[in-house]
Amino acid sequence: MIAATGVLLAAAFYVINIRAQNRNREAQLFMNIFKDYTSDEFMRNGHELMYMEWGDYYDFEKKYGSDNNMDNYVKRMMIFYWYNGIGLLLEDKLIDEDLVYRALGSSVTLYWEKFKDVLLKGRSLYGGDLWLGFEFLAKRMAEIRVKKGHMSPPKTALKYVPRR
Repeated sequence: MIAATGVLLAAAFYVINIRAQNRNREAQLFMNIFKDYTSDEFMRNGHELMYMEWGDYYDFEKKYGSDNNMDNYVKRMMIFYWYNGIGLLLEDKLIDEDLVYRALGSSVTLYWEKFKDVLLKGRSLYGGDLWLGFEFLAKRMAEIRVKKGHMSPPKTALKYVPRR
C-alpha cells in the first residue's frame, strides 16, 4: 500500500513538473517573439508601412513591388512573415491566444486591414497558401475582440490626430 502511494505521488509530481516545463517553454517562446516585435527595426518598418498609400493592387506593385522598391518589399516581408509565423503557431496551439491578443491584437488588425486586399490579390496571383497564418491570426484576434467587447482600433491609430 505504501509503495503504491509512493508511485502515485511520483506520477502526480511528474505530471505537475511537465506542465510547469511546458508553461516555461511557452513563456520563453513568447518573450523571444515579443523581443522582435519591440525592436527598433520592427517599429520603424511598421510605421513606415502604415503611411503607405496606393490605389489598387497594380498601383501598389508599381510603387512598392520588389521590382521597383526592394527596400519597401524587404520591410513588408519582414513584418508579414512575422505575423504569418505567429498565426501558424497560434493555429497549431503552440502559443496562448489570449496572451497573443493582449500583446498584439490591435496591431494585427491594423496591418491586416491595411494590406488585406493586396495580400489576398497576391495570393490569388502567386500562390494559394500565401499569408494563411497572417489571415488566421487576424480573424482570431477579431473574434476575441468581439467576444471581449473591445472596440476595433481606428484607422488613424498610428497617426497623430489633433483634438478639435
